[in-house]
Amino acid sequence: MKQKKHILRKVILTIAPMTTMAAALLIGFRNNNAVSVEALSGSGTENDPFLISSSEDLREVMSNVDTSNDYAGKYLLVKKDLSVELSATTNAKTFRGHLDGGGFTITLSTSATTGAVSMFNCVGSVGSVSNIAFEGSLSGVGSMSSTVCVYNYGSISNVTNNCDINSTAENGIIGGIAASEIATTANIENCVNNATISGTTYVGGIVGNLRVGSISDSTNNGEVISSSTNSGGIVGGQVANSANNATITNCTNNSSIHGTQYVGGIAGNLIVGSISDSTNNGEVISSSTNSGGIVGGQVANSANNATITNCTNNSSIHGTQYVGGIAGNLIVGSISDSTNSGEISSDSTSCAGIVGIVGKDQSTISNVTITNCINEGNITSQGQAGGIAGGVYPQLTCTGCSNYGNITVFSNKGAGGIIGYIQSNNKDATFSITKCYSDGIITTDNGWAGGIFGYLSSTSLGTMNLTDVLSASKVVDNSATGRVGGFMVGQNGTNAEFNLEKCQQIASISFSGSNYFSSGYVFGNINKNTDSNLAENDKDDGLALSNSTIKLIRAVRKFDCAYDTTIANDILTGINKLRDDEISALDLIVYYGKNNNLDTYYRSALYINNYLQNNGSITLSLNNMVQLHAESSLTTILAIFITVGALASFIIIKKRKSI
Repeated sequence: MKQKKHILRKVILTIAPMTTMAAALLIGFRNNNAVSVEALSGSGTENDPFLISSSEDLREVMSNVDTSNDYAGKYLLVKKDLSVELSATTNAKTFRGHLDGGGFTITLSTSATTGAVSMFNCVGSVGSVSNIAFEGSLSGVGSMSSTVCVYNYGSISNVTNNCDINSTAENGIIGGIAASEIATTANIENCVNNATISGTTYVGGIVGNLRVGSISDSTNNGEVISSSTNSGGIVGGQVANSANNATITNCTNNSSIHGTQYVGGIAGNLIVGSISDSTNNGEVISSSTNSGGIVGGQVANSANNATITNCTNNSSIHGTQYVGGIAGNLIVGSISDSTNSGEISSDSTSCAGIVGIVGKDQSTISNVTITNCINEGNITSQGQAGGIAGGVYPQLTCTGCSNYGNITVFSNKGAGGIIGYIQSNNKDATFSITKCYSDGIITTDNGWAGGIFGYLSSTSLGTMNLTDVLSASKVVDNSATGRVGGFMVGQNGTNAEFNLEKCQQIASISFSGSNYFSSGYVFGNINKNTDSNLAENDKDDGLALSNSTIKLIRAVRKFDCAYDTTIANDILTGINKLRDDEISALDLIVYYGKNNNLDTYYRSALYINNYLQNNGSITLSLNNMVQLHAESSLTTILAIFITVGALASFIIIKKRKSI
């Protein structure tokens, strides 16, 4: 993402009241949309804009907007660094002109402690503010405050904020660039906040409350603090409302975000709309519920969909419950092509690498999907933790997802490589897990842990479909009474239907008590086809895979999901270091990637290796690849025997000569 750099030159000017002489320079005045001819040079056209050359000029423009002149269709250009003291806005007037800051800096201050504080009350749908920076401090301001405007209906671009904003007013809306964006015409792009933004509610590095509109290519580098709810690096909360859409695209947060609940690296909430191509690099801390690397809580609501696509969290996320690397609470909608590499932790329950809780408080079946997502961060929780989802309610479709993080649950039931806890009270609900994989270590101090999912509630109904699912996760139970499974564990789900197809479990189980099950412990109907290698109710120590082989499995999946060519060396090294028992195991593990003819991990690895080594071309048939690898392995073994034999002969000859 490219940010336009401002050339900032700072000369702080002393603000003086307008003198009688300055007043005498006013040579004309017209109301509303007519031109206000002031002590500004220029004619207000795009080629000959009004020039703002002093702090008095800027104050006069602001005063005119607050009274009767909206500067509609007029252009204004700042010519030097300025400073201005802001008063609380008393009139809900709108600026409809085009203000170009010229790359200069405006230093802000205020003594107002109530009301809305900002340069303009509102930027209209045909208005714009661009190419400007702010410095200074707005401390103790009222409930709705920002730098550019309180309400944005128009366009704000290339604005940098270095002015700290602090509000202690109840039910506030505070943003580094604008307090609230509330129209389909509203757009904020290429803006940066470097200052500390703090308030009670709806506190955002760029915007406090995004109801309608868009934000793109913007970055927050300042700490964001909410003493109550809704805080985010880009938007504090309510991304769109139930009747409108909003989008956040290609945005980044690089600083810490604090709040009680609905705390997100990018946004506190996402009701309707989308967040895409965005990254969180800042620590997110919630003292209560709903925290996430991208969205804190409530992704969509019962009546609307929302989407998160191609987003990344690289930092630690912590909260009491509903904590996710990407989102805290996914109610309706989808998350796809997103990755978490940060450590995720919860003081209570529902904690996961991608989504903390799915479909909570939903009595009806919802369309919820998680697709092609990856968790690489370690997860710790008191209960209900999963690599992809911590807890799942009405239903979920999870496809092409992988967990590589270690998961540790200390007390409450439910630790799983993909899903920690499932509960559904609807017999028509369907849970589908397809082409998913986990190889992190799953550890529990209270039992009820599995390589894929950990705990099925005793009241659960519906159908559980698992297809092409592999667990390479070692499951460790430190309790004496809990139940663990290499694949899945449940409790008394007598009304649930399980359909397992091409499901594999290859890792070991370690336990303190006697309740171990390799496939898991589930009361219910289990339908398992011949391609699944799960042995029910029988201890299975699994196969101890080498590190290079584990990397090989990961690389195959990463290539299959994203055609990531950077993993070529892992695939080549893994293939060359495969032991005979590992080849046999990987050639039995059924895996259907994007090329459906590649029916095992071993054959998929050979195919991808040939593809990568030949710059995207396949030069051999799959059978020839298998044959050549077998021959190369045999050649290596023969070479070792020849070398060892030659060395032994040399030693014997040398000994004879010495005799």
